[in-house]
Amino acid sequence: MFDQVTVLVAVNDGKRPSQATAVRAREIRVRNSTDCMREYELAAMNEVMGVTTLFVPARPELAAMSSTAVRALRA
Repeated sequence: MFDQVTVLVAVNDGKRPSQATAVRAREIRVRNSTDCMREYELAAMNEVMGVTTLFVPARPELAAMSSTAVRALRA
C-alpha cells in the first residue's frame, strides 16, 4: 500500500514500560480498541496542526490482541 511507513514509539518519563523502546517498536503491531480510540483523538489534534493521519485496520486475527496478552504469552 505504501513504499514507506513511519511508526513513532514515544518515550514518556512518567511511565515505566516493561520493555525497552526498541522492543516496543518491534511489537507495535499488537493494538486494541482503547488504542484505536486514543489514536483517533491524536489524529484530531494532528489535523488541527495540518498533519493528516491515515488509519489502517489490523488483520482480523490480530485485532483483539492486547499488550497484556502478549506479555502473558512471553512469560
